[in-house]
Amino acid sequence: MSCKSRRIFNPKTCRYNKTCKASYGRNKQFECAKNAHEKLSILIESTDKYLADIASGDIPLSDDRIVLCYISTSDSLPFPGEGENEKMSDVYKIDYEPLHGIENWRHKLSNFWIQPFMLFGKNWASVEHVYQACKFMKGHPDFYHQFSLDSNSELSKDPRLSKIMGADNTKKRWYNGAKIRRSLDIAIDADFYSSRMSEKVILMGSLAKFCYNEDLKNLLNLTNHATIVHPVYSTAGADIQVQYGLMYIRHLIQTNVF
Repeated sequence: MSCKSRRIFNPKTCRYNKTCKASYGRNKQFECAKNAHEKLSILIESTDKYLADIASGDIPLSDDRIVLCYISTSDSLPFPGEGENEKMSDVYKIDYEPLHGIENWRHKLSNFWIQPFMLFGKNWASVEHVYQACKFMKGHPDFYHQFSLDSNSELSKDPRLSKIMGADNTKKRWYNGAKIRRSLDIAIDADFYSSRMSEKVILMGSLAKFCYNEDLKNLLNLTNHATIVHPVYSTAGADIQVQYGLMYIRHLIQTNVF
């Protein structure tokens, strides 16, 4: 019997060093488990399938009688279902007490939440950093690198700054008391949107975020079957967008895909 069977071994008799594949690691209980990097690699290979599943709508992802809303500035104090743009009948509230016990749970669901992970061979502070960086992956690799924690740049540490540097650079935006923009000669890759790379990057970044951070994975699981929404603000007001990608990742967690 080898460690690949995922059985628990006696530490005195486990033949881990001889039988485990390189992509496996032994935890404190001497269980054999794939490490986060290997898990993520497998998940990333299925990104196109996941996007097709989401688009088809064939997989039930949520219960629209329960709505939870997140944003990077969300107040974590209201009980789930009682925050802005949320709803929940009293009968469901007992199921959401564990979620309520997690500090800043709404903020942690946001792409702006800072909790490092690895993707594309680089370390990132947030999903927002990955998304904005990948706009320049082909045409301006040096600028792309500045968004990663490996560069140790100011840009790599602040998701607000990453959003400004990845935005339309025809106008300047306020940051720490000054108006800034990226250099006019740094253009977004021409096929970033047309190739659906923009959709893939958000999904891959979110997969990495929850794959590398077990506490965040547990948090997402504790949203149970709620519909998760996120408001996008403009001069016309708030557009409340359903977060199908986030709920699909929750589906993968709840069906033990990872």
